[in-house]
Amino acid sequence: MFQINPMSITIVVVWIGGIFLINKVRMNPAFNVTSDSKEKLRGRKHHERRAVENHVFFANKSTLHVVIIFLIASIATLISGVLLEETGTKIADTLHIGSGLFAATAIALVTSLPEISTGLESIFIGDNHLAIADIMGGNAVMLVIFLMADLVAGQPVLSYDLGLPTLTSLHTDVLLAVLSIVMMGIYAIAFIRPPQFRILRMGWDSICQIIVYIAGMIGFNMIK
Repeated sequence: MFQINPMSITIVVVWIGGIFLINKVRMNPAFNVTSDSKEKLRGRKHHERRAVENHVFFANKSTLHVVIIFLIASIATLISGVLLEETGTKIADTLHIGSGLFAATAIALVTSLPEISTGLESIFIGDNHLAIADIMGGNAVMLVIFLMADLVAGQPVLSYDLGLPTLTSLHTDVLLAVLSIVMMGIYAIAFIRPPQFRILRMGWDSICQIIVYIAGMIGFNMIK
């Protein structure tokens, strides 16, 4: 009845396995190394993150109240996402902007507003782990949606004929995937080799991200 790409199923299996693995190793000292000279940047510990009973927002709120707010916000986000996709397509067509370029700039920025707001607030309250988990976890869980897309479309959305692998004939989805892998890979390396110098308060990882992102946008603009 449904044609599902095996890779879509593999992504879901790997994601679920990754969640269990993260939960298993999160208390391992090897994965919780902090610098003594940057103790103030360590973020909150696990027991501190769970201590929300006296939080100013949760103090007089029941669990049901919080859940209802979360569901309302989720539904509003879903509806906004659908409207954004429709209006984004019309704007791109009107301005004669490539769908890949428009999606990787305007739509990507707008849809990242939740990560931006929660990420900044997490850093302000000292929970750096939450900021990183929100951004990278969001990127990871988005891949799971490929399985849902296969089910809705009735066919594998990741399967198509790419033709010759030249820049002008390259499919925008492939370039976007390569760009995402490279940018996430930079941060993966930065976790192992933290930046030792700063330029305009940015480490080498952030500088590389900017360069790679600009190069990717130029590539999208060259794709016909």
